[in-house]
Amino acid sequence: MRTLVTGGAGFIGSHVVDALLGAGHQVAVVDNLATGSRSNLDSRAEFFEADVRDQPEIDRVFHLIKPAAVLHLAAQTLVAGAVSDPQRDAQINVLGTLSVLRAAAGAASHKVIFASSGGTVYGDARVQPVAETHPLNPISPYGVSKVAGEHYVRVLCAQAGLSYTILRYGNVYGPRDIPASQHVITAFLHAIVNGERPVIEWDGEQAKDYVFVRDVAAAHLRALDAGDFEAFNIGSGGEVSVNEIFRQVCAAAGVSETALPPDCKKRLATSSARAHLGGTVMRRFRFTRSVLCALVLAAGAASLAGASLGTASAADWPKYLHDDQGSGTTNDQAIDAGGAASLSAPAGWPRQLGDRPITTQPIVANGLVYAGAWDGYEYALRSDGTTAWRQYLGRTKNCFIADAVSTTTAGTIAGIVSTGAVATARVLGRTRSVLYVGGGGNLDAAGNPVTGSAEMIALDALSGDILWRSPLGGAPNHLIWSSPAVYNGSVYVGVSSFDDCPLVQGKLVKLDASTGALQATFNTVPTGCEGASIWGSPTIDAAAGTVYVATGNSRPCSIFGPQLGRYPHTKRGAILLGLALLAVLVAVIWPRSWLRVGFWLSVSGAVTAAALGAYLMIGPTVSMNRPYSVSLVQLDAQDLQVKTSWKVPETDEGDYDFGSTPTLFSGTVTPGGKRRQLLGVPNKNGNYYVFDRAQVGAGPVATIRLASANRTAPTKGNGSIAPSAFDGRTLYVAGGGTEIKGLHVPGSVSAFDPNNLSTPLWQFGAAGPVLGAISTAPGLVVIGNGPFTTLLSSVDGTPLFQ
Repeated sequence: MRTLVTGGAGFIGSHVVDALLGAGHQVAVVDNLATGSRSNLDSRAEFFEADVRDQPEIDRVFHLIKPAAVLHLAAQTLVAGAVSDPQRDAQINVLGTLSVLRAAAGAASHKVIFASSGGTVYGDARVQPVAETHPLNPISPYGVSKVAGEHYVRVLCAQAGLSYTILRYGNVYGPRDIPASQHVITAFLHAIVNGERPVIEWDGEQAKDYVFVRDVAAAHLRALDAGDFEAFNIGSGGEVSVNEIFRQVCAAAGVSETALPPDCKKRLATSSARAHLGGTVMRRFRFTRSVLCALVLAAGAASLAGASLGTASAADWPKYLHDDQGSGTTNDQAIDAGGAASLSAPAGWPRQLGDRPITTQPIVANGLVYAGAWDGYEYALRSDGTTAWRQYLGRTKNCFIADAVSTTTAGTIAGIVSTGAVATARVLGRTRSVLYVGGGGNLDAAGNPVTGSAEMIALDALSGDILWRSPLGGAPNHLIWSSPAVYNGSVYVGVSSFDDCPLVQGKLVKLDASTGALQATFNTVPTGCEGASIWGSPTIDAAAGTVYVATGNSRPCSIFGPQLGRYPHTKRGAILLGLALLAVLVAVIWPRSWLRVGFWLSVSGAVTAAALGAYLMIGPTVSMNRPYSVSLVQLDAQDLQVKTSWKVPETDEGDYDFGSTPTLFSGTVTPGGKRRQLLGVPNKNGNYYVFDRAQVGAGPVATIRLASANRTAPTKGNGSIAPSAFDGRTLYVAGGGTEIKGLHVPGSVSAFDPNNLSTPLWQFGAAGPVLGAISTAPGLVVIGNGPFTTLLSSVDGTPLFQ
C-alpha cells in the first residue's frame, strides 16, 4: 500500500515509518524538520521537506504520491509551548490538520489515521481508567487543538468519503526522543548519558500511563485495516509513578534525587484498542534494570548512529549555521518580534574573552555557550556569563592578513577561528557530549614557538578535557578556518591555508567521530599543487548522502610536475638559451677536419640547452587542469568521491573565489515552476548562485546580484562571504556594498521567496558590510553589520533592535 506519514522524521513518526516499511508498504514522509531529523529515517522512505501549513506544497506532494492511507502525526506537541503561544499551536495542529485532510481528499486517499493525545483531550478525568467514551474536556490549549483536530477528521472525512481512525496516545517513550520533548523518561536518560543528575519534580508519586514507541507504531500498522470510524486509547493500561521509574535509574547510575512538590495519576482504558487492534499491540509498562540499560544504549545510539546532532533541543544552536543543512535557523521563540526592541544585556554579560577578536559563531548546547577566541582558547560559558571551563587549543603566527587582527609585530597571530559542533558520541569507552573544533598552531599558551600543526580536536563538552587530536597539516601554513559537520558517526571539515602566504593544497577530510582516525580525503587540487582551500564549511544533504563544499582560488600548477614550481625560471632559462646559441655558433665555425663530429655535438648541445631553457621559462606556465578550484563540489558522504561540480566561469574568477558555506533549501525558482531541492552559495564576485541539487554540474538555475565587487576584499564591502539562511519559507541573503532604490549602501540583507527569485520581498540597507552568517528565528532575522548587531522583522525587514 502507498502510505504517507506527516511528521515521519520525528520521534514517533519515524518508528511508524519503520513499521510500515517492515510490513512491505511504500512510504513517503512529509516533515519540516522542526524537531525531527533525517537521520531518523530509513533510506527506503521517500522524503519531502515541507510544512503541513503550506497548503500548495502539501497538495503538490499528495498529488505526486497519491497515498492510499495518510498517517497524520505532524504536530506541535509541547503542552507548555501551546500555553505560551496558542496561536502557533492552533496554526500547526488545527490548520495543519485541515491542510492534510483537504490534500488527502484531493488525492483520493482511502483512510486517515490521526494522532491525538490521551493525556490531554479528557482533561481532569472523573474516573480511572479513562475510557474512550469519557467526555472530551481539555483544559490546555494543546488539548483543545487536538480535540478540534479530532472533530475535523470526523466531519471532513465523512464529507469526502474517507474512513478514519483516531489514536489517543499515552505517554510515549523510547529511542529517538529528544530532550526538548520534556518527557520524563527521556529527561532521565539524557541526564545519565551526559553525566548529569536527574531531577524529580514534586514528590515523585505522580503516575501516568507510559507506552513504548514501537507498540504505538504497531497500533498504527493495525489501524490501516481495522478500527474504522473509531477512536482508541493507545497505552499500557497501567500507571507507573515517576519514583518507580527513577529508582531504576538511580540504581543503575548511582545518582541521588532532588525532590520538589505532586501531580496526578492517570491511566488509560485500553480494552477497546486491544479488542479492535489486537491484544498484543500494547504491553504493560515494565521498567526493569535490563530495560533501563537497553534504553540508555538506545538513547546514545539513536542520538547519533555513531555521532549526530539529533538530540539537540529546540533552544540549542549546536553548530555553525545551526544544522548540517546550513539553514541558519532555529524554531526557538525565546525572543520574538514583540520583545526584540527591549533586549538588554543581563548581569554578567558581555564577556571579554582574552584580548583578541572573536570571529567564531557562538553555539549553544548542554545549557552552555561555546565560543573560540583569537587568544587560542575555547570557552564554555554558563548562562550567567561565568566560565564553566576554558581550554587552550593553539595559536598560529604567520603572514600579515588584516588590520583588524594584526599584532604590533610583523605577521598575524590567529587563535581559534573554527566554530565548534556539539554532538553525542562514544569516545574513550563512554558515551558523552563531545565538542569538535579546529585548532592547533605553532605557538604554545605562553607564546613560545613550537613545532605544531593545524588540528581537529575533540573535547568533552561538559569538562573541556581533550579526548583526541587529529593533525591535518603543518603550521603555520595550514589553518582550520572551516567549521566541522558531524554526520553518521563522522566529522567532516575543510583544510585551508592561513592566507595566501603561501597557499596550500585544499582538502576536505572525514574523520571517525570516536577516535579522530582519518576515513577519507578529497583533495581539491592534485598533490603537489596549491590552492582551492575550503575556507567555508561542509553542508550535508543527509537524504541524498551527499556533502557540498565551495572552494577558493588556486595557483597554476605545471603539467610537468610541482617540482618545476609555478613561476618561470627566467635567469636559469636565459643562461641555457644563451648556451644553446653559443653551441650553434660553434657548429658553424668548427674546423673542417673535425666537421662531422664537432658539428653534430654542437647541434645536439644546442637543442638540449634550448629545450631545457624553454622548459624552465615556459614549463611553469603550462598549467594542468584544476577543475575543483573556485567551484561548488558535490561529494559522496561515504568516500568523498566527486559526484559532480561547477566551476565559476573565467570571466567571474580573478580572486573572486568562494569563502562561504552552502545553504540547502527548496522552491520552484520561478512562479509556477517545478519544485526542486536547491542549494545557494555567495561568491566574492558579488553573485549568489542557486543550483538544482540534482543537476549541480549544469550550472546555476538562478543568479542573484548581491553586491558590487570592483575589488575582492569583503572586509572593505566588496562581494559576499556571508552564508545565507532559510527558515523553511524565505531565503535570506546578504553581502557588501550595493544599491537599494538608487542609493548606495555599504551592506545589505535581502529576503526572497524561493518560488520567485527574480525580485526580493524586501531589502535592508546595513550600516556596514555583512560578513558573518545570517541567523533567523520565528519572526526575526539577525545580522552583524559594521559595529552593530541588528534584529530585523522577517516579514518586511523593519529594524527591531540595533
